[in-house]
Amino acid sequence: MRRICGASDTFEGVVPKLVVTEGDRVDVGDALFVDKNFPEVRFASPVSGTVEAVERGERRKILGIRLQADEVQKYHDFGRRDVSSLSADDVKNALLEAGLFGYIYQLLLRRVQQSADNAEGHLCFRTCATCPLTNDF
Repeated sequence: MRRICGASDTFEGVVPKLVVTEGDRVDVGDALFVDKNFPEVRFASPVSGTVEAVERGERRKILGIRLQADEVQKYHDFGRRDVSSLSADDVKNALLEAGLFGYIYQLLLRRVQQSADNAEGHLCFRTCATCPLTNDF
């Protein structure tokens, strides 16, 4: 079994609020935390397993979530959708439901897209790690 630690500082501009506690069981895609200012923006677990510990800093700031990963990964199924038939709102809702909206960055500002309401304009979908010490999803 391997241990995974997700750091909340990876997501600039996000104030994390936990939706899991120590000992909870999560699947890949289940929400670990949400943005406190925009609770519809969830952040999905990269692995399935058990929440081993929540690491906190000063003033109970969430520094990371340590997961004990399963040998065999279990995935939360969000279903398949035909992208060509989806409206912009359907795409936003699908990304919010799957916990992927928080991985969308606004260009130039390099911060997490804050809300689905102001998701117009230029969005950057990061498909590879651009920081050498970031989590490997």
